[in-house]
Amino acid sequence: MENGNEKHLDKTPHDYIAEVSLLIRRKSWKNAWRLAREAHEHHPNDPFVISYFGYLTALANKKSDTGVKTCKKALKALKESDYEKNVAYPWLYLNLGRAYLAAGNKKYAFSSFHKGLAKDKDNKDLLWELQKLGKRRPPVIPFLKRTSFINRTLGHIRHKLMLMR
Repeated sequence: MENGNEKHLDKTPHDYIAEVSLLIRRKSWKNAWRLAREAHEHHPNDPFVISYFGYLTALANKKSDTGVKTCKKALKALKESDYEKNVAYPWLYLNLGRAYLAAGNKKYAFSSFHKGLAKDKDNKDLLWELQKLGKRRPPVIPFLKRTSFINRTLGHIRHKLMLMR
């Protein structure tokens, strides 16, 4: 009779990622995170596994700082791996961007998605994430910082007025 550990030794990183991706599409975040954690235990040096584990740590486990750091670690691991880097980078940047979104950091998410697109300009997932982020309008008062109280307040008012149209 096969024990649980032997069963998991047969799973490749690709097998894990396929299952995790299915759970993500079903929006089963906690189950996806648990499986990604298991994959990380069995394949701790695989860049894809590290990346998905980081993204899901930020999203499902609400540990955004840890998730972002883990996704950055995946990018470093890629440099030391046998993966085709041009193929792998877009996915790692996608997960990093998603971890940044879970942390509430749209600016860095936007930057990460664009870095991924630099490697694969037609990546549908990266394009979708950028579309969801939307295009930022210019500050209402251009000579003030976007983050100033006046610009933020006027921006909220402008947004509400545009929704009323």
